[in-house]
Amino acid sequence: MSRFAHMIFLTAMIVLPIVAGAADSEPKRILCYGDSITSGGKWVATVGAHKSIHAINAGVSGRRAANAEKELKYYLTKHQNLDKIIMFLGVNDLPARDKRPGDLKVTICTRGMSEAVDLAMQYVKSQDIILVAPCNVNSNEMSAVNLKKGYHVTPLLLAKLEEEYKGLAKKKGIQFLSMLNVVSKENYKDGVHPNEAGDAEIAEAILNFLTKPEEANLSYE
Repeated sequence: MSRFAHMIFLTAMIVLPIVAGAADSEPKRILCYGDSITSGGKWVATVGAHKSIHAINAGVSGRRAANAEKELKYYLTKHQNLDKIIMFLGVNDLPARDKRPGDLKVTICTRGMSEAVDLAMQYVKSQDIILVAPCNVNSNEMSAVNLKKGYHVTPLLLAKLEEEYKGLAKKKGIQFLSMLNVVSKENYKDGVHPNEAGDAEIAEAILNFLTKPEEANLSYE
């Protein structure tokens, strides 16, 4: 190798790691797709404040998992080059205002999320999709409005949904995170929506999951 060629080789060896390091340091673009707990809570902003994360709030109040696939495409088209997608839906599919049997509601909810996952897999790798089992509710501290809607009947259904989501994640080869027991009972402001402290509990759980991949639940045990 000539002296000139040797100098080029050494320069490349120095520059390439720097370029790679710069790419690695770019914040990961994470789409947070959910309902009012996503749109109205501060957990997305808290997660997005981490230096390695750019969080995009794609929450809409009242969104149901049954409609997840239809409503997701807008965000996937709008936000290009996503690194991860968090899918955090389900509680709005389960209240007693829907008179159908609970098991059927859980099945329809899971089917909707399965269709949404299939769509998401066209845009990101399967291992970069995080399916989140929704938070529980506090039936004892529920507001009159949420009682009227029938959210007080959802705890048993949310537990069933957690198991169904876990099975779906295993089948699809995506990541799974349960938020069922993350928010403390006293940290709900109306029985359904977390208060500021509850929102902080959600942020901590999701941030830990994102920043500690070695601890991610990929075993589905």
